[in-house]
Amino acid sequence: MRVLLAVALLATSASADPTRAVRVAITAVEPREPVDDGGLHATAAPPEAAKHAIYLELGGKAGLWGVGYDWQPYRRFAIGAAASYYSFDGDRISTIAPYVTAYPLGTGHHRGFVQLGASLSRRTTPSPFPEWSGVSTDQVGAELCAGYEYRNHVLLRAYAMAKRDDRVLPWLGASFGWTL
Repeated sequence: MRVLLAVALLATSASADPTRAVRVAITAVEPREPVDDGGLHATAAPPEAAKHAIYLELGGKAGLWGVGYDWQPYRRFAIGAAASYYSFDGDRISTIAPYVTAYPLGTGHHRGFVQLGASLSRRTTPSPFPEWSGVSTDQVGAELCAGYEYRNHVLLRAYAMAKRDDRVLPWLGASFGWTL
């Protein structure tokens, strides 16, 4: 089985860097202690993933659209928030949605994730008449979402979520951004 994996690795990476492909293939076939032989059998440390991400989201945690940031202090855990402001039919809606993320599936750049967080929204309806001062309402809800994430210089997420405030609302979201 290792020989087949080594051949597959050699075939896919030979066009990019032939010397690296040979090192990877030999390491896959003959795992051993690092030997000082010019780096032929040395195992390279995997590159550290970017811990910070800035992104835009469509139909996500913060409503119709949002801007977000997250920080990943550990390989399988992250915290972040998304925020948005928009005007819809005269109403002004501001939302902030903090969350925690767990990565139970996958390693490296491709991973499955689960997020749990809150949604804090303020809806303001200004008065069109001087006799009425308008109205503002605040709403707090819980959000749970699960999906797929690709994180390597860019951040791509697609997920399904459920938002609970007065009732349960199913929702879809996507995020596009950059990792730092």
